[in-house]
Amino acid sequence: MRLATIIGATAKDGIRNRIRQNKVRPKSDSAGPTLIGKTRNLINSIQYKATASKALVGSNLEYAKIHHTGGTIKPKRATYLTIPLNKKAAATTARQWQNTFVAKGCIFHKKENGDIEPIYALKKQVIMPARPYMLIDKKTRKKMETRIKEFYTRKAN
Repeated sequence: MRLATIIGATAKDGIRNRIRQNKVRPKSDSAGPTLIGKTRNLINSIQYKATASKALVGSNLEYAKIHHTGGTIKPKRATYLTIPLNKKAAATTARQWQNTFVAKGCIFHKKENGDIEPIYALKKQVIMPARPYMLIDKKTRKKMETRIKEFYTRKAN
């Protein structure tokens, strides 16, 4: 096994463990560890690629960078972002709903029984705080040092 492979795998595991252990700050308002979510797409996308001389660790997801660095999210093809306010809205788009109307910065749905429920908040932009997660902590660094020593010890024998 190449040294870059050992370093890349150790870094990837360390980053994923930091996220699982909720060592990412600031914490989100959602239940459970920050950055994991229902789909686990971000944590599962963290991979490494090793060459003869280096290891690259990262994610290929479009939104991975903004979670790490923070920033402002603005709509690309619309006037407003639609922020889901319940599970059913999170699983669909605003255009898929029937019997809707806009008032007070929200999209509301009028149910068959006449009840009205808010389904999306409308925002011109959302400011995402930086939650640096692509970091090598002391524990992972120590593990890397141990594995590097083991690699050279095996090579010398």
